[in-house]
Amino acid sequence: MGPNAVAQQSTSAQNQTPTANPVDQAVSSIKESLSTSLTDWAVSHNDVRNIASTFEGLNANQSAAVIDELAKDGTLDTMSAEMSDNFNGLSLDEKAAFFSDMATKLDGQTLATLSNSFAKADPKSGGHQDVEALGKAVATHATVDTKVDFIEALMPKMTDKPDFSISYIGGSMTQTGDAEALAVGHVLGSLQNNPAQAENIFNQLSTEQLNAVINAGLDQTSSFSQGGGSVSLDATVAGKVLNTASQIGNADLKATIFDAGSAALQHVNDDFGFPLATIGQNAAADTLGDGLTRIIDSDTTGVMRELSYNQQTFDGTAFGTYAKHMLNTDQTDKLGEQMAKLQFGNNLNEDPVSRFEQTVSLSTGSLRNENAGALGHFVAGVYNGAASISSDVKQQQELTTSVLKSVLTIVDKAKIGGPLVGGAASVGKEWVKYAVNAAISDPGNDAAKQMELAAIPIDPSTNEIGIGDAAMSAFNDRITQTQRLANP
Repeated sequence: MGPNAVAQQSTSAQNQTPTANPVDQAVSSIKESLSTSLTDWAVSHNDVRNIASTFEGLNANQSAAVIDELAKDGTLDTMSAEMSDNFNGLSLDEKAAFFSDMATKLDGQTLATLSNSFAKADPKSGGHQDVEALGKAVATHATVDTKVDFIEALMPKMTDKPDFSISYIGGSMTQTGDAEALAVGHVLGSLQNNPAQAENIFNQLSTEQLNAVINAGLDQTSSFSQGGGSVSLDATVAGKVLNTASQIGNADLKATIFDAGSAALQHVNDDFGFPLATIGQNAAADTLGDGLTRIIDSDTTGVMRELSYNQQTFDGTAFGTYAKHMLNTDQTDKLGEQMAKLQFGNNLNEDPVSRFEQTVSLSTGSLRNENAGALGHFVAGVYNGAASISSDVKQQQELTTSVLKSVLTIVDKAKIGGPLVGGAASVGKEWVKYAVNAAISDPGNDAAKQMELAAIPIDPSTNEIGIGDAAMSAFNDRITQTQRLANP
């Protein structure tokens, strides 16, 4: 190559325009779309659509870098406000598409930064609509690790705005539930089949935060006008959170979540009525009840044990509220199944007499008959539920009789004693059946007495109680305390 050719190549190389950095290019384009002047005095719908299109053309790393760069000088807040503008902003479908794109690209912390920016766009509601929409997108499109990081990043903001109200000519509207708590509820509900990650999140939530998630998941909206008031409820999100909780392994944590769900169920069932017209109340109660049932069914003996002995639930209100709902909705067969598991173990193959008398050692060195106590907590809870439904003794008895008949059905079908049916376990089975039948058939038993007598194994040959004094004392103590303190 001659000297002239080398010189021409060198000059050509000097004249080439260096390739622009995609991040810098995108930031510049977005700021240009957000800029205004005397001749271009408003950010148009096309401008915000161009911004969304700019993000569509970026990969994950570039998108995160652009969000970080825009956040440095407040441009991200301006962008979010323009996207949320009622006149020139993105439509709901366009915004959903933008959030879905972000959920597939951004990490959890950056998504939380975006969420916080949209929350600022509507200070009155805390960006309720947009924060929830982004939470839905994360729940649907993000990876499990991103979901966990997103929740953890939003935790500090989950209780700062529990509700908001909007007044208009002739009336007002109140939305109950923190926006970030609702977004977290959507994402937690999507962690079904990821029990380890879900348990990690539940363990981090304070009682206040857990209640905020469940309450926001009721989607409670109240409207008032001169013509009256109405409340609408939709517990879909709360139900999904409870379903996720049913898959974790920690019985103590499940009982804590059950308590929060039961409080929400009590609110839905008891806090509305005339003069408010309520829309979706029964469906919301059923959704919560189904979620609570899944939690108990996932580990009946473990969850009931924790409900019976944990400080926040041993008064019996949580389980009594649940039992009341189950009795009110004709689900006595499920209560009967749960009682049978408390007597025969989760797999219905243990000796009920031995289970009743089983002890565990506490850190103090004392012994506790926790199976007996859990069974006492259960039977008192069912009675309390029946008593809160009706003061009529006969109706109460009809409700508890239905539960006990279901116990008999379960016990009759169960292979008590495991593969080798016989011996002590089968003897115990007959003692339980004898006690339940006797409690049902005696017309002098009111509902409380019926439930109590049916739970105590009786030796048919002697008609004597088949368990010792220590177990009986634990059983009776739980019954007495629960009947005295519970308020279902």
